[in-house]
Amino acid sequence: MNIARGRQRLALLALAVLLALDFLQFRSIVRGEGLYFQDFFGLWSFGHFIHARPTVEIYQPVILNLYQRELAPGFLGFFPFPYPPPFLFLLWPLGTLNYLVARLLWSTAGMVLFGWSVWRCLPAMKFWRGYMVALAFLAPASFNNLLTGETGYFTSAALLSGLRLMQRNALATGGLFGLLALKPQLCVLLPFAVIGTRAWRAAFVAFFVAVVLAGASCLAYGVEIWPVWLRALHHYQVLSAQNAFHLSPKMTTLAALAGSFQLPPLAIQAVQLIGLLVIGTVCLRVFLLGNRELAICSLLAGSFAVTPHAYFYDTPVMTVALYPVLCLELLSASDIVLIVLVVLAPLFQASSWLHGASSLVYIWLCLRLAQMALGAES
Repeated sequence: MNIARGRQRLALLALAVLLALDFLQFRSIVRGEGLYFQDFFGLWSFGHFIHARPTVEIYQPVILNLYQRELAPGFLGFFPFPYPPPFLFLLWPLGTLNYLVARLLWSTAGMVLFGWSVWRCLPAMKFWRGYMVALAFLAPASFNNLLTGETGYFTSAALLSGLRLMQRNALATGGLFGLLALKPQLCVLLPFAVIGTRAWRAAFVAFFVAVVLAGASCLAYGVEIWPVWLRALHHYQVLSAQNAFHLSPKMTTLAALAGSFQLPPLAIQAVQLIGLLVIGTVCLRVFLLGNRELAICSLLAGSFAVTPHAYFYDTPVMTVALYPVLCLELLSASDIVLIVLVVLAPLFQASSWLHGASSLVYIWLCLRLAQMALGAES
């Protein structure tokens, strides 16, 4: 009992440390670019753009940038729109609201959905269930998502809830995975989960939802918007390459890590593909073992490392992947180091290779969870 209480006190102390780090992160953003011109300004401007201009023009960078500067004369940056056309359905309501109301509703809805999904996926253990929800919100990646107003809460809630319901409700799972097609790069490991659980109905529903969303976007914005988007993707890739010095330190992927060493594009793609196949195979093995909790957590851990494109604000759900390790009766020194690195990885932005190394930390967590699953099986 004393050991349990001591562990709980240590866990609460860790939350206090994270709260202090969050305050420093908040102060850094306020003193830098400020809260107004964070990523949510881009999302809000997209919503207003499609109310004021022909929708297809949102993929024309010059026109979009001029509109953003007209919308806020003090804005000197640029937020491009690389998302597929159905993403505009999510942003359309933002164009009917002023900035403050839109951000308040966006953040509240995201926090509620994310908090609910974390709560529902955890066992009914009073202290640790509440603790994990608090950790999920106070972890630097999650708090940064709140400060910037990004989409991480929504995508994390859809991914986590879809995985949790995969073997219970094919319709709900398929619907959630179909919505994730709005950010398809986050779905790279889902086929391995579908194969491992034989969730064919859920996969069919997901495909159907994605097709319906694509068809609806054609009806709403015209069929021509899709080839315009495909052409715009090339420009976005060029823009990302030109701004790699500023963007790479915020990325969590093997591709970003390989790029930080100035490898040629073909080599970067090879690293990403090999990582995807290896980690995908590991996750498939864990799903086939039938340990649903460890399988879900291993997939969450691996997804943000082997996807071709992800930023640390996409990873609020990563703390959930830590849950099986945190609940071990005896934590080894390596487990403690792993926990600390996973939680604090978003703060490692001194250089692109240092932050890109967070992909190795996530892979380490994925392999640790697979080891636990194999140990439980034997």
